[in-house]
Amino acid sequence: MDIERIRNKVMDSKYSAYDIQKKTGVSTSTIYDLRRGKRDFENLTVKIVKKLDEYFKNQK
Repeated sequence: MDIERIRNKVMDSKYSAYDIQKKTGVSTSTIYDLRRGKRDFENLTVKIVKKLDEYFKNQK
C-alpha cells in the first residue's frame, strides 16, 4: 500500500466524500477531516487504509 498515492486520491476533488463513504464505509467526516488537515493519513487504521486502497485501485 502506498500512503502517498492514497493521500493524493483522497485529496483529488473528483472523488466526493460521499462517494468514497458509500463504496468503502469510511465515514464522510473522516474524509473531510483528512482533506482539511485535521487528521493525518499516517494515523489511519490499517482497516481504513485497506478500504481506501481497494477503492482507488478499482477507480480509473
